[in-house]
Amino acid sequence: MFIVMLLIGLIALFTGFVLQIEKDLMLGISCGFIPTGIGGWLIYSRAPRNKQMLRNIEMEIDERNQYIGYRAAYPIKCFSPI
Repeated sequence: MFIVMLLIGLIALFTGFVLQIEKDLMLGISCGFIPTGIGGWLIYSRAPRNKQMLRNIEMEIDERNQYIGYRAAYPIKCFSPI
């Protein structure tokens, strides 16, 4: 997944500077995707060697899923004109 993000950033950089298509926009996209791809790849490549880091990642994913599930089931108050 993070290698794909890195590739998207490199393609955007190539498109902006070599093909001269939307140079400013492609620079912004590449500045977001390249560091995210490299950072994520480094973290997830080292996680299997470190058991505590792997547990932390699993807990973070579980917390995020619980929050999303809570928000999806959050009751919406409808005000009826009656």
